[in-house]
Amino acid sequence: MTGSFPQKTIRPEMLRPEFDIYLERGNGEYIKQHKCTAIGDRTRFPGANSALIPSSMDNIVVKLPNHRVFIVLGPAGPQEIKGMVNLPVVSGLYQMYGMYMSAGSILEVDSKYIQYKDKYRFPRDINHKLVPPGATYLFVGQLALWRGNKVTTVGYLEAEPENRDLRIGPNLIKNSYLPPLKTLLEQEHLRIVQNDQTKQHAVGTRVLEYAASINYHNRYLVSAYPRKYPKAKHQA
Repeated sequence: MTGSFPQKTIRPEMLRPEFDIYLERGNGEYIKQHKCTAIGDRTRFPGANSALIPSSMDNIVVKLPNHRVFIVLGPAGPQEIKGMVNLPVVSGLYQMYGMYMSAGSILEVDSKYIQYKDKYRFPRDINHKLVPPGATYLFVGQLALWRGNKVTTVGYLEAEPENRDLRIGPNLIKNSYLPPLKTLLEQEHLRIVQNDQTKQHAVGTRVLEYAASINYHNRYLVSAYPRKYPKAKHQA
């Protein structure tokens, strides 16, 4: 997490461990990479998701934070995944469409009932016209790597939908409108949290963080109502 917010506004959950990025050297050896901002600057807070790794270097491995919930779409259905993982590298928009919710995808999942008084950093940082309160929201973010010449970033697949068949997300959705796969993800998230007390203190934090990032430019990332998509264009 980066930014220039006064120290008094920083709460413990904002400084939670984020994704650690390593280079695998073989024989079980992993070298932790130096964190940075998404543009390669030095971080002020420990929650950064980027590291200084030249594009020429491969074998990148990401360590998932232990206190958050991650689920892999395995052959037997959604199941928890922990520890070190390999993530796909995003190379373009249509590649993202093809990899979205495919077998082997690793997802971060969180859930929270949002009230009008809820906030992430400061009062009213959640726009309740875009994220209406009084409902439980499910966050599902599919993990991937973005690579530049010097910086590698762990992030979520996000894209404005072109039509019903060519879309990603929304990543934040009311649980009363969940499609079948996300219903299974919600059930698996609940099972994991109920059986692991180390994750219970962080439940809902990612929902609040994501809700606070929603604005009129990226409101397609949240769905609080039955979704309407543009019709696909058919070529003659």
